[in-house]
Amino acid sequence: MDYYTKLTFEIDSGSVGAQTALCGGGRYDLLIETLGGKPTPATGFAAGIERILLACENEKSFTLPDAIIDVYLVRIDNELESVVSEIASKLRLENLSVDFDYLQRSVKAQMREANKLKAKYVLFIGGDEYKQGMLNLKNMGDSSEKNIPLDKIQELITIVKK
Repeated sequence: MDYYTKLTFEIDSGSVGAQTALCGGGRYDLLIETLGGKPTPATGFAAGIERILLACENEKSFTLPDAIIDVYLVRIDNELESVVSEIASKLRLENLSVDFDYLQRSVKAQMREANKLKAKYVLFIGGDEYKQGMLNLKNMGDSSEKNIPLDKIQELITIVKK
């Protein structure tokens, strides 16, 4: 803090742990001159957004709504990565929130992620259904399943948007 001159400030919170500073700053009129430049009046600040959000959460300043994914795409066969990306793009163009696994994890791990994200629907891409030109859509609310032809994505969109 040696480079500050005149006014300085720091905002602290006792609810973020041992390092309490959320943000701080002030005037540093002599800093540029000290570094070999011309005298330049200056002011600035820095803030830790993660700490600010943590403090707000800990102090119950606001609550965020639960994130809910409309459709989580489960890739059964790893070689269908481009198909999954293409379907995700089509669904997103219809203003649906869509996510899928980028790490080629097991179907079980992908389902855990879908549950964690509170997905309304899971779309299974691959396996025997895919070989027959079908996708399997599972409603996570009532566990019902429906096969949808691969070339009838609009039918899937209609179901999800209800």
